[in-house]
Amino acid sequence: MRALCLALLALACPAHAADCPGADAATYGLSVKTQNGDTWSFGAQLGSDGISAGIEGQGHGTPLSGYSISEGYKIFALSEPLARRIAGPEVLADKRAVFASLEITGRGAPATPNPGTFWTGKGKIEVSAQQQNWTTIPVATLPVQMRYDYLPLQDVVISGCPYTVMPIEYRVTGADGEVLVKRRMIYFPLMDLAVITRWGPDAEGPERKTGITGLGYDN
Repeated sequence: MRALCLALLALACPAHAADCPGADAATYGLSVKTQNGDTWSFGAQLGSDGISAGIEGQGHGTPLSGYSISEGYKIFALSEPLARRIAGPEVLADKRAVFASLEITGRGAPATPNPGTFWTGKGKIEVSAQQQNWTTIPVATLPVQMRYDYLPLQDVVISGCPYTVMPIEYRVTGADGEVLVKRRMIYFPLMDLAVITRWGPDAEGPERKTGITGLGYDN
């Protein structure tokens, strides 16, 4: 009877626990599908800072980002249009491409944020440009203010697997108060990864859905 009950339970469950990504997700590869149909993959890459999330896939903008609280809130791959706006047309006339990165310059964000709290701090956006000879040089630096809002934890089911997630919304503003960057991340504490699912005016509020329609190990 016990064996029969277990068998029926297994049939009722959409995904077996062994198939659900856990703390080792980045090591074995993780595929994420977002609401607009894009599919992205996390993969482990060993770099100077240790293990960081590598990103592969095609989509609109940069909807997926490695986000490790333990690595100090490093944010990369800010949009190229923003980088071009900061650098200015005269700087970019003979450049192949531009890149922007955001760095915290003051007191860092908490290593373990509490849901329902927020953090503010100072930082800078550094813009680099690729010259015709393919070398990269710094072209502009802009001081900014940052704010992270840690929304309440949510229990969600994605691809038949249960997760506890923390939506994190952050915005970066210039000295004049203009919002330069606005992102919403769905943070998975167990995997120490986050998916950027939305940005723009509709990114606010704890009632927003995750925007993730599929999640599982790469095949």
